[in-house]
Amino acid sequence: NNSLHELFAVLKTRSFWSIAPLLATTSGFFVALQGLWAGNWLRDAAGLTQHKTAIYLLIVAIAMVIGMLIVAWLAHNASHKNWSLHKITTIGFLLTFILEIILFSNIWPHDLLLWALFSLCAQLLTLIFTIGSQAFPLSHTGRATTGLVLLLFITAFIMQSGIGFILHLWQLLPNGAYPIKAYQLSFGICIGLQFLAFLWWIKQQRSKMLQAG
Repeated sequence: NNSLHELFAVLKTRSFWSIAPLLATTSGFFVALQGLWAGNWLRDAAGLTQHKTAIYLLIVAIAMVIGMLIVAWLAHNASHKNWSLHKITTIGFLLTFILEIILFSNIWPHDLLLWALFSLCAQLLTLIFTIGSQAFPLSHTGRATTGLVLLLFITAFIMQSGIGFILHLWQLLPNGAYPIKAYQLSFGICIGLQFLAFLWWIKQQRSKMLQAG
C-alpha cells in the first residue's frame, strides 16, 4: 500500500508529466510496431516475402540492442562530459520522427538501412528514464521509473490495438493485404500524437529554463 501511495504521488507531479508523454508515444509506437505491425507493413506495403521480412525484423532487433548500448553509454558519461540529455533526447526524437515519415509515407518502405536507423534512433528516447530519475529525490527514482514503464506499455497496448481497429475498418485486398492507406492513417495518428507530445516536451523544457534563469 505504501509503495502504491508513493507511485501515485509521483504520477501526480508536474515533473513526471513534463517528460512522460514523449517517451510513451514514441517508444510506445516503436513497441507496437516491433511487436506486431512492422512485419505486416513490410509484407503488405513493401511487398517483402516472409523470409525477407524475418531478416528485416532481425536487423531491427539488432539495431535496437545497439541503440540501448549507446543509451547506456550516454547516460553513464553525460554528467562527466557535461552533455545535455534533454538535447540528445530532442535530437533523437527529430531523427526518429523524420525516419518514420520517410518509411511510412511509402517513399522507401523497404530500405533496410533506414529501418535500422529508425530502430537505433528510437532508443535515444529511453534517455527519458535517466532524466526522470534525476528529476526526483533518490527515494522516489524507482517509483518514477515504474510510472514511466507503466505508461509506456499502456500506450503501446492502446496503439497496437488502435492500429488493428483502424486496419479492420478497411476491406482486405484480393491478395489478403490491408490497403497502404489504412496503415498510413493508423500510423499517422500515432506519429501525430508523438509530435504533440514533442511540442509539450519543448514547452516544458523552455518553462524550466525560464524558471532557472
